[in-house]
Amino acid sequence: MTDESRSGSIIPIGFRFPHLPALDGGAFAGFSVSTSSGEPLRPSLCVAHGERKDRHVVGRQLRGDLDNIILMAIRKEPERRYSSVELFAGDIERHLQGMPVLARQDTLAYRTTKFVQRHTAAVAAGTGLVVALSAGLASTRRQARIAQRQRDKAENINQFLQKMLASADP
Repeated sequence: MTDESRSGSIIPIGFRFPHLPALDGGAFAGFSVSTSSGEPLRPSLCVAHGERKDRHVVGRQLRGDLDNIILMAIRKEPERRYSSVELFAGDIERHLQGMPVLARQDTLAYRTTKFVQRHTAAVAAGTGLVVALSAGLASTRRQARIAQRQRDKAENINQFLQKMLASADP
């Protein structure tokens, strides 16, 4: 037994979670193949190029967070892997809940995307409200400009008529 396996930094083979795609041993046949940089290929690419009938569906399910979770779990440098199985399991649980995962770089765009995916109806309602308020404001401003022009026109006509009536006075 290696020091790494005793310290708990290696994830046990066969560790299963419900709701994740069930993969047979041949699904990751090309997984050990590395790119020219020495990094392992993304699991979604390995599955997509495999021989399974549903490889494209499974590849799509693995793409994104699950790719990053698996790649973080198998990194060569122990300090860059999950320090415990609990962190690994927590990351998978966060993925299943639609929350941001630790294996992915924490950017504003990533967190926003995850938030929108979790709260699609609320974001759509909020966006609709902002659009409706903006349209109402634009319509109100347009009507105010039209009323201003009508008022200016009425004032000019009124002044013209007053001058005309004043000059016709004997």
